[in-house]
Amino acid sequence: MKHETAMSRRIILLLSAVFLKFAFTRSAPMVIDVINSEKGLLSNTILSITEDSFGRMWIGTANGISCYNGDMPMNISVNTAPRRISNKYAQSLLPMENGDVWIGTPDRLNIYSYQGDSVFIANRQKIGISDITTLLMSRDKRTIWIGSTDQGVGAYDLPEGRFRKLQFPDSTNLPKHIITLCEDPNDYLWIGTRYDGIYIYDLKNGKLSGFPMQHATVNALCTGRSGTMWIGTHDGLFGGTVNGPMVRISHPMVDHIKIMAIVEDRNGTIWVGGDNGLGAFSPESVTPDNRITDLRSVSEGPGIGKLTYRYVSALYYDKKQTLWVGTFGGGINILDISEFSPSVITPIEDMQDGNSSNKTLAICRGNDDDLWFGMDGHGVVRYDLKTGQKQVFSGSDIHDSVIVSLCRDENGYIWAGGYYNGLAYLAPGSDRFVAIRNTPHNETIRAIATDGGKIYYNNDSDLFCYDFLSKRTTRPLAGRLNKKLDIRTIVIDRKTIWLGTYHNGIIGYDRETGRITEIPVHKDFGNAVVWDMALFDRQLWCATDLGLFRTDLTGDPLRGEFIASPDPGSKSFVAVASDNNGKLWLSGTSKIYCYDITAQKYTQVTTPKMLSVTDYSDAAILIDRTETYVGGFKGVAIVRDRRESPDTIQAKELFLANLNINNHPVYPDTRRSPLKKNLNAQERIVLSHKQNNISLDFIIPYFGYEIASYRYRIKERSNEWSELGASHTLSINNMPYGKYTLEIEGSIADSPKVFSRTLQLVFRPPFYLSTGAKSLYLLLVVLAAFVAVRITKTRIELKHTLEMEQANRKKDEELNEAKISFFTTISHELRTPLTLLLAPIDQLKAYETNSSKLKNYQLIERNAKTLLSLVNQILDFRKNEKGEIRLQVARTDIRTLIADIILPFDQLAGYRNIAFQASFPQSGTSVCIDADILTKIINNLLSNAFKFTEPGGKITLTADITSNELVLSVADTGIGMAKEQQEKVFDIFYQGDNAQTKYGSGLGLYLVKSLVKIHHGDISVESTPGIGTTFRCTLPCREDFFIDSEFAPTEVGSEKEVIREPDTQPEEKMESGDKGKEETILIVEDNEDIVEFLTDSLGVKYNIHAVSNGA
Repeated sequence: MKHETAMSRRIILLLSAVFLKFAFTRSAPMVIDVINSEKGLLSNTILSITEDSFGRMWIGTANGISCYNGDMPMNISVNTAPRRISNKYAQSLLPMENGDVWIGTPDRLNIYSYQGDSVFIANRQKIGISDITTLLMSRDKRTIWIGSTDQGVGAYDLPEGRFRKLQFPDSTNLPKHIITLCEDPNDYLWIGTRYDGIYIYDLKNGKLSGFPMQHATVNALCTGRSGTMWIGTHDGLFGGTVNGPMVRISHPMVDHIKIMAIVEDRNGTIWVGGDNGLGAFSPESVTPDNRITDLRSVSEGPGIGKLTYRYVSALYYDKKQTLWVGTFGGGINILDISEFSPSVITPIEDMQDGNSSNKTLAICRGNDDDLWFGMDGHGVVRYDLKTGQKQVFSGSDIHDSVIVSLCRDENGYIWAGGYYNGLAYLAPGSDRFVAIRNTPHNETIRAIATDGGKIYYNNDSDLFCYDFLSKRTTRPLAGRLNKKLDIRTIVIDRKTIWLGTYHNGIIGYDRETGRITEIPVHKDFGNAVVWDMALFDRQLWCATDLGLFRTDLTGDPLRGEFIASPDPGSKSFVAVASDNNGKLWLSGTSKIYCYDITAQKYTQVTTPKMLSVTDYSDAAILIDRTETYVGGFKGVAIVRDRRESPDTIQAKELFLANLNINNHPVYPDTRRSPLKKNLNAQERIVLSHKQNNISLDFIIPYFGYEIASYRYRIKERSNEWSELGASHTLSINNMPYGKYTLEIEGSIADSPKVFSRTLQLVFRPPFYLSTGAKSLYLLLVVLAAFVAVRITKTRIELKHTLEMEQANRKKDEELNEAKISFFTTISHELRTPLTLLLAPIDQLKAYETNSSKLKNYQLIERNAKTLLSLVNQILDFRKNEKGEIRLQVARTDIRTLIADIILPFDQLAGYRNIAFQASFPQSGTSVCIDADILTKIINNLLSNAFKFTEPGGKITLTADITSNELVLSVADTGIGMAKEQQEKVFDIFYQGDNAQTKYGSGLGLYLVKSLVKIHHGDISVESTPGIGTTFRCTLPCREDFFIDSEFAPTEVGSEKEVIREPDTQPEEKMESGDKGKEETILIVEDNEDIVEFLTDSLGVKYNIHAVSNGA
């Protein structure tokens, strides 16, 4: 290769410098957008600017804060609850990683909570600082530095969550009136004050020192990548370091003016804003005597690209290389500075020997902060992207060599190949390259590729593979091709190695099978030279001397094609690389192009400044994030696509900004709000049936892009997308209750990237249609059905039971009727023999003088009467059940009646040794009463009293006449009854526990109550166990109480008094009576013993005529 002479190189460098200076001076940043009060900004006076973790821009003004999602402001001021701040002057803003933003105001600290979408106002006493002028996050992300005008410097310890005051060792000279803070990479905290200049606090040892800037007001601090601290004051711009002098930086634009803001962009350019406008300069343009030789400015004016106001009060450089310029009255100016930063890198500076060629033949990426250049004659140069510093590697193994290929492996080793010294590598941390001794020397290594610890490279005729672990070199294609391979580029695709050659097309080598594929690359007039290749989406793109060639590796790779050239006069491409956005970057001999694969369109991206590199005939290309580096004759051209790759945008989803329900904005944790946290953090929103009219604002939070369109769909209603155009507001009205999936998509112009967001919307039904209510309804229906079935079944069962009971009752009644009829019949039959027993007993007693026999007769008489009483009870019970007992009242002498009734009981009392007393009205007292019923009542009550009264006891019968009633009372000192027995004593067949040893039928008291009821009276009982029992009976006894049918017949000839004479005289026993007997008695009886007994007893005085019943 021919080398230029030293003189020629100096001439070229001189011309290049002149051209660079011309291009650099003429290139100026452009104002691309303005945000002011007309676009929703709270005030045009800007105090602070920052960017949060979602890409939203926060602008602090003299009237509150405006937060921008694209072109959609969210305002925070003193009267915007729940986003209300304590003071309208937002002097300082600090974004946090969780989305919160700290806000410094003149009276206290405010914190915007992203989750709560509200502002928390800190307690002034808790943090001990009020007028907060500046907020700064420490470099280790563990401390927030807080500056104030009256309380010095405070700190908030993030891990511990507590505030503290920064303690300085010297209490006599403390920094006051803090305006700005800055922490440099060497752990020094720079403190800018009003009137007292600069203080520097050593964070390691806690020492505080002051800078000799008496009575200087420091408004801005910015640490540059070169280590210089840039200081903006009321009296111009200064620069210095911790240990070096603090010097004034001179230029007419910054001399003795008020500097309010300073920032550094990613290329190291310093931007300075103050009351004289905005300017920018490169630190490299500062001369040893501290003068800026090249400073460009953006002036104020009404035209396009001008500042809206000259006084710059705040600056912010965002993640998209956009500069935000806040002014003191003109709002925000947004500047595109992507073309403002240097577009050419000169790896090699002027050297004393004059040999300073910047011809760059190879480029590769190192770590995140550096690039590696292969130079023509100067070995390898490492370029620091942050500081711009350069390190040349030209030791004994690569001294003055021409490096045409570079590659970095997965372990961080840099591999270099050149014209003469073969293959060499630089280990991480090393300062010299090491040559691989068993590789071909004095031959050109034009291409290197690494894969899994193996290094593939070429010489002038063959492919080699160097195994780094075994230190062995092999020839994968040895003996497989009968031709010389002049390899110019190597690309590895999975298991296949693709080789671009000089006039021999493309060779593919399958490392697993050893199969070789030859792809011809030619046109009618000859074979092409494949200078470079790139893979994208399984397609192999080749830069050739005949143009851009493409072949599809997923189909038939032999059927490749050439793509039409953008410049018919110059079709040759010498380098190609692909990015992640479907674009190819191509270097021609003098121009650089971008080819959009989808749109199939070329765009020339060469700028006037890049033209200074002039010749790209041996170019190399590297794609790196948003830049494309192209090596050329005079250095490396930087092609910047101002639109950052959508894949690197931090906000991967659409940002949900505002929610309105029924035309009212809603915020988290407010009354009736469905939001529990920030809207953008919600994945699901539950609304009531009355909240079915909503509007939703969303945005791609990314400035500098033209929004192509938005669209949405609700999957449960339609799979078709509804287009919204550029509108970022979606309205959904009259939604029926249910669950819906809302999908929103947004796209950026000229980008394949689609931003999307999915939100679950749940509209709850009214209570009466809710799931719970429906479940309740279903339960009620089931319950009603169950109840209906149960009722029906119960009715059927009850009906069946009633029928069974009626049948059983009928059977029981029939059986009882049969039993009662049987007992009645038996009772009738028993009654006659008992009569025959009692009548003779009376006669025997009358004539018996023997006391022993008389006692036996009396015993027989008592038991016979008892049996007769039981028989009579059964007969009376039968009559009562059949309703045959009729009330037959008549006027009766009550004393005589009762005296006759109790006569047998007097004898029984004497026999039982029971004191029996009777008290009744005087003789001649006549009342209307049914004597038969009264007799049975008294007999049963006295019989019951005697039954349960032990010898020595006492029984009292009392009869009183009131104006209307006869009141009877029978009291005894018997065993008594418990309360539960008293309630049952009148029940049929009931006999108490105390009567188990007593005889009886259980009919007496039942019959008493029935008789009392027939007589329209009432009866009750009072009893105490162990003391006795009293029965009280009241019977009406006035004539006017009874109806006519209840009176007994009294007229002669009535039915009860007339005895009908038989038609014929009976033949039996009708002999003429004795002549001495005047009266005759007719005996009607079926029982012959009765007839005989009556005849014998009455025949002495009367004539007896006996006939059978019914004769």
